[in-house]
Amino acid sequence: MSTIMDRLREETREQHKHAESRPLEIALVRGAVSRKTYIRYLAQRLCVHRGLEAAVDQLVTSDPRLADLDLRPLFQVPNIEADLRFFEAGSDPEPLPETTTFLNLMKTEADAAPLAWLGCYYVFEGSKNGASFIARSIRKALELDRDGTHYLDPHGDQQRPLWQAFKDRMNAIDLTPAEQDAIVAAARLTFDGVAAIDDAVADAIATAPAE
Repeated sequence: MSTIMDRLREETREQHKHAESRPLEIALVRGAVSRKTYIRYLAQRLCVHRGLEAAVDQLVTSDPRLADLDLRPLFQVPNIEADLRFFEAGSDPEPLPETTTFLNLMKTEADAAPLAWLGCYYVFEGSKNGASFIARSIRKALELDRDGTHYLDPHGDQQRPLWQAFKDRMNAIDLTPAEQDAIVAAARLTFDGVAAIDDAVADAIATAPAE
């Protein structure tokens, strides 16, 4: 029988590929973004992570099966807030419609199956692996040191061990087949949501009046 992490990797492959192929993601990998674009990207990620991490924190404290996940040290809200402070950007950004739509869809999924939030969380936790490489491109492009890129590279050389520990703990949870299905469905939804948000960030930059 496949583990939940095997299912997440295999059954979200198409959505993952689509999200990674969006123009904003490609630009981030290449370091071909302006400071303004990068800040707007961080602002929308803050809106998402505030909703996600509050929901996940409530979930893991209410379900005894999740007690060993130990997710709080991995949460990203403090890192994004620190990055935005570095750029002297606001700490209470306005979510784009696509961001609000995604969070509302996730809440609907989780109302029916609370563990769906783990599928959403998986997507963002897994994204840290590639984001550490993006951080190098952003630091070079925007002439940064570590400040301003805590979200992209929160764990440094501890990223791989932390990711392995997360996978092991996820696989150790005693999940029903229906719960596994809900987690996988939510991960697919999240990849699609990320793609839509990234496209909206890019559109917002393209249509914003010159400052």
